[in-house]
Amino acid sequence: MSPLHAPILYDPAKHSDLLPQVAHIHNKNIVEKDIIMTFASPFTSTSDEGPDPRVLTWWQKQSEEVDQGSRFIVLQLNKGYQGTDKVTVLGTVSLAMRQSETGAMRGTVGNLLVDPGHRRQGIARRVMGKLEAEAEARGRTTLVDHASYRSRGKSAPLLTTSRHLIHHRISSSADVSEARMETI
Repeated sequence: MSPLHAPILYDPAKHSDLLPQVAHIHNKNIVEKDIIMTFASPFTSTSDEGPDPRVLTWWQKQSEEVDQGSRFIVLQLNKGYQGTDKVTVLGTVSLAMRQSETGAMRGTVGNLLVDPGHRRQGIARRVMGKLEAEAEARGRTTLVDHASYRSRGKSAPLLTTSRHLIHHRISSSADVSEARMETI
């Protein structure tokens, strides 16, 4: 594989043609890796045929949220894949930025997906790094997902497992050794 460029922010005006690839990765993670993410198989199309129409429609709605400013999506692309000019999506993650009185600093991480054929290459780490930097630039210093964990004591840095993002507060001075994580 050629060296990867830095992850990018999805722009509906420039990148909407990549949504079928993103939806296809979503499909493949569900079918090939048996991960439950918004949808469950069986799908109307097989993994080799492209994305299920429901999944593609769902990603088109995510794109609309990007247009409205309530979400951003990070993409890891591989330009020049297999010696061609083709742009291939290798991974993605998104951050929903809903407005509420108690949540101006909060963002909800979702859909951390890596193409199963490109795992174990640091792609998830790369897109999450871009997401964290962009979230902090937008004042979203507390990132959560639907995992049932919480941080106690000092601020904890981002901790990930294969399926859970731990609630954390972005802080460059966080002391990992003193941070305690506890299941709710």
